[in-house]
Amino acid sequence: MIRLVFLVVLFAAIRAVLNLARKWVQRQAADVDTVAVEYTVISSTPDAPRPFGYKTGWLAVRTTDSAAVRRALGLKDPVIANWESGLELAGASGKVFVTPVLDGFVLVIGVTDLLSGTRRLDAIGRQFPEVQYFVAHRVTEYHGWARYEGGVCTRRYAWVGESGQVLCNDGPLTEQELSLGFARFPASDRDEAALLPGEEDVRRLAAAWGVDPNLSRHQEERSTGYLCTLP
Repeated sequence: MIRLVFLVVLFAAIRAVLNLARKWVQRQAADVDTVAVEYTVISSTPDAPRPFGYKTGWLAVRTTDSAAVRRALGLKDPVIANWESGLELAGASGKVFVTPVLDGFVLVIGVTDLLSGTRRLDAIGRQFPEVQYFVAHRVTEYHGWARYEGGVCTRRYAWVGESGQVLCNDGPLTEQELSLGFARFPASDRDEAALLPGEEDVRRLAAAWGVDPNLSRHQEERSTGYLCTLP
């Protein structure tokens, strides 16, 4: 009996220490993000678009009006930034990079979680003819995508491999998903699928739906966007 009590107390102590360590790591990561924003020089010199789409989330909004996108998201403190400095800071301390128009879309890079709760994404989707959202993070295996057309969500899916959870799976698979083999991904938490989504799958779907994150078609262009702060 005494041994059992000792083991219970020991496990509780270990759990408490692990929780404290996790919180410390989170605080350190937040401090690093803050330092990165404070000490990175934001350049407004136009440069070529840079590939993106790893360990981040982004919106693709069908419009030629970047200011309308910034207003719809309630973004604050817009600063002209080129691709190098904009992408370097996107996702740090609430910063996002709003791109110039690419293939009929304005991108907002660094918006990392709009699928665990969709009210905000639904509101954005109602304001433009088409809105797409993608998230890809190989550490937590959090991969997802959504598409709004005419203000209505026609497709939404998200998988978190860390917890083995399908956060959402709404609407039929699109033609592009089917052609890319996405029908093999888990449809629910109980589904033992033959294949799990990854970062490259998210990037391939983004290319199929509209804007290729490799941006290879735009390498001869020189442009700037806006580094902004989320509300």
